[in-house]
Amino acid sequence: MNPFIIITGMHRSGTSFLARALNLYGVHLGNLESLLSPEWRPFDDNPRGHWENKKIYELAEKTLKNSKGSWYEIPKKITINKKIGLQIKNCVKELEKNSQLASGFKDPRILLCYDSWLKYLPKKIIIVGIFRNPLKVAESLKKRNNFSYEKSLHLWKIYNQNLLSILDRYDGFLLDFDWPKKKLFSQIELLSKKLGLAKNIDLSDWYTEGILFSD
Repeated sequence: MNPFIIITGMHRSGTSFLARALNLYGVHLGNLESLLSPEWRPFDDNPRGHWENKKIYELAEKTLKNSKGSWYEIPKKITINKKIGLQIKNCVKELEKNSQLASGFKDPRILLCYDSWLKYLPKKIIIVGIFRNPLKVAESLKKRNNFSYEKSLHLWKIYNQNLLSILDRYDGFLLDFDWPKKKLFSQIELLSKKLGLAKNIDLSDWYTEGILFSD
């Protein structure tokens, strides 16, 4: 069976770039209409698109809202009901059905929802995480959300602690968005080989300086 890949990390840490990079290497994230914001329908805060599956995004948002929180007001306890669970399962099946090399989704919120979603996700999951200098994340969130540095750094710590905890328990990879371009590309190429994805994909045209200030 083709691998199922979850692409995640703290918001504004390179997750959108990584999702599109792995998509170019053959990871099916959904058809264009099922994506919240590809580069052909970008939002102002990310001119190259977010590359999130609409349904997964909505289910993650609903999970957090039903637990009396959000991605930036983290609930004390996160639970889901069977109805949401079955929707997650059906969405995953749809992604798997249409994949050729691999399938998956990108969402930072999964770092909060992971344990409550786990029983509805494929048994064999590969986590591909990415992190970034916390001050760069805080600067980006100040610009986009008008968050204080204190709030942003607190969120960065929680998300990345959760990421490391999940990587400790499950197969996965961890990339640094602050790596020089050449190293970042080579590590994605190496990762793609280990996952049996496409080879020799040129990411140069997609990786632009603007991504560093928006992703």
